[in-house]
Amino acid sequence: MITLTCKSYRARVEGDNVVLEIDEAQPTNILPQLMSKADVARRLAISERKVETLAAAGQLPVVWIDSCVRFRGADILQYLTEHQAATLREIVSDLPDRVINHA
Repeated sequence: MITLTCKSYRARVEGDNVVLEIDEAQPTNILPQLMSKADVARRLAISERKVETLAAAGQLPVVWIDSCVRFRGADILQYLTEHQAATLREIVSDLPDRVINHA
């Protein structure tokens, strides 16, 4: 059984079944997906050394299990989201004013 925490839901009856439509649900009893350094490197298409550098700089949070370093999938997604947003801001800031104000 999976327990979900949700902000809102709707229930409807279809024949003999009750159907729940759940908005913004988060599982509360599932362990986070953990990845090795090699997994992260493969998924981000970078070297394992670069993963180590990002972790050492505090840009990628790590989980220590005994002497093994692991990474949470959610932390990798957050890093990608933040990095993408920063890159887009840099691209827009490098555009000439005439291009930005042309719309």
